[in-house]
Amino acid sequence: MTENKRVFLDITVNGLSLGRIVIELFCEIAPKTTENFRQLCVGNAGLAKDGRTKLSYKNVSIHRIVRGFMIQGGDISGREGCGGFSIYGECFDDEHFVEKHSKYVVSMANKGPNTNSSQFFITTSEASHCDGKHVVFGKVVKGFDVVDALEKIRVDQEDKPMMDVMISNCGELFRKKNNTKNEKNEDDRVENNNNHKQQKEQEEEEEEDEKEEDKEYIPETPKSWLYREDNNESRSSKRERGREKGDRRERSRSRSRSRNRDRDYQEPRHDSSGVRIKGRGHVMFRRDRSSTPEHWRVNAPTRKFNQHN
Repeated sequence: MTENKRVFLDITVNGLSLGRIVIELFCEIAPKTTENFRQLCVGNAGLAKDGRTKLSYKNVSIHRIVRGFMIQGGDISGREGCGGFSIYGECFDDEHFVEKHSKYVVSMANKGPNTNSSQFFITTSEASHCDGKHVVFGKVVKGFDVVDALEKIRVDQEDKPMMDVMISNCGELFRKKNNTKNEKNEDDRVENNNNHKQQKEQEEEEEEDEKEEDKEYIPETPKSWLYREDNNESRSSKRERGREKGDRRERSRSRSRSRNRDRDYQEPRHDSSGVRIKGRGHVMFRRDRSSTPEHWRVNAPTRKFNQHN
């Protein structure tokens, strides 16, 4: 017995996500109908016979909602319920009418016998009047709240939603395969990790025991070795050192002042011409000749320069 395939439809209302509907397909009961619906969800069937319409439910609207009955969509040609294409052509024949139209089943919409295309509907309550006329090919397995929310959307007189309801995304779901070998390997890894942790903890405990034994043989460190004083003692010692430095500075200043007081004060000296003599030493110029008498300077001959015209 083959496992039924599953597809999904992501619904948006006015551009806002409403949720996902997951549908299980009855592949054995209606293989042709389910394959048509699956490929339209996946969207890899290419274009329809008209050469323009893409065979996909993506970005297709939910164009009809009847409260207490069903939700209809799937018109991929965009004619709001008057068009549609299948992967086999414009239409294909009905298959077996085995399943009944109970609540939350998925069935094909048609215009009469053997006129199945891409349009489908999801029942929101039992619809026995559709039995024998529409092919049931799947059922909703997840997203019942999404179906109920769609049924409550306001519609006009022609059952058309007054909000923009779209299938924003769609595709096929695949079941994850259980790999027993990988699970076994993972279990082995977990056991190995646990054993490694236990071994590591045991080694750490042994190291701690060795350290405790070694501590017994280590002599106590004398206080004089790298001994630091208390904060109060260190502060008082710093204050004493500062006072000693201040005393030394004061003594040096007093010495310099006393030296200056001991020096002999001398009046500024001048030479014979009245120029002040700088420096502390004695006058060192020669004095072996006497100064020129004043009357010599007065009677000294003056030079005359001839002026040329």
